[in-house]
This record gives sequence, structure tokens and C-alpha cells, in this order.
Amino acid sequence: MSVTSSATSPRRTKDVTSLNVNDITPRTAIEQYWAARALTAEALLKARTDHHKEMRAMSYSEDMKRERERSNLMRANEDKLLRMEKLLWALFATIALLCLLVVYMGLRYNEPKPKHHHWLLPSHFTIPILSPFTSVVEHETSALGAKVIIPSVMVSALLFYAVYRHWIVAYLQRQKS
Repeated sequence: MSVTSSATSPRRTKDVTSLNVNDITPRTAIEQYWAARALTAEALLKARTDHHKEMRAMSYSEDMKRERERSNLMRANEDKLLRMEKLLWALFATIALLCLLVVYMGLRYNEPKPKHHHWLLPSHFTIPILSPFTSVVEHETSALGAKVIIPSVMVSALLFYAVYRHWIVAYLQRQKS
């Protein structure tokens, strides 16, 4: 609303110049109403900004706490995986050592022995209790020899390690993403 009356404008300037800066209390009901609304709005604004500051500080501390916990868990997980890999290598070395021992034993005792002529025992002997025609063979052979068993054990151990290693790498990639 614009004031066009010349009588009111000098009065306003007179009121403004005669006002004391320390005395700005609302005098009319309308001034008191707007002053109360302004005080309420300022109080609510201050409470809201304080609340936002507290929430930001709290969320920051919670984020930092979560980040520390996450890094501790990742470090513990990496240590656990490192120990598991060392255990796997130890088991692989043990299996390889046992395979080499089996090969050595097979080759060592598979060599043709020089025949001692003073031991001339038959390789077949008859057990008379079973039947007069039944004989027992001393040197039996299996269907799968050491030449088949040893490579199959080694290949299966390598395949097991490759599958296990692939599983660990896939698990770590899922953890990072």
C-alpha cells in the first residue's frame, strides 16, 4: 500500500528521527503480534540450525566409525585369507611330498631284484584245505598302477588349487565392489 498523503509523510519522518535506538519495544497490538512471530521464527530457525549441526556432527562421527570398522574387517579378512593361502600351500607341499614318496617307494621296490639261487621257493603254492587245484599267487597286480594313480592325484590336486584360487579371487572382487 502506498501512502500519497503529504500529511502522513512528515509525521513518519518526525517519528523516525525522534525514536531512541534503545527503545524499540512494540507498542501497538499489531507490532506486538509481528514481534512475537519474528521471535518465534528466529527461535525455530536457531533450533533447526542447531539440530542440523548436531546431526551433521553425529553422522560424520558415525561415518568415521563405520569406515574404521570396515577397514578393520577388511584387514582381518585379508589376514585370514593370507593364512588360508599359506595353509593351502603347506597342504599342497605335503601332498606333493607324499606323491613323491609314493613314486620313490614304487620305483624303489619295483626294481627287479637279483634272484638268490638259494631261495628257490615257488611263486604259487597250493593250500590243501581249499582244494587240491586251488593255488595262491604271491605277486598280485592291481588294475590301476602307480603310473596312473600318481599323475591323476597330482592333476586333481592342481585342479583343486585352481578352483579354490578362482573362488578366493571372485570372493575378494565381490567384497571390493
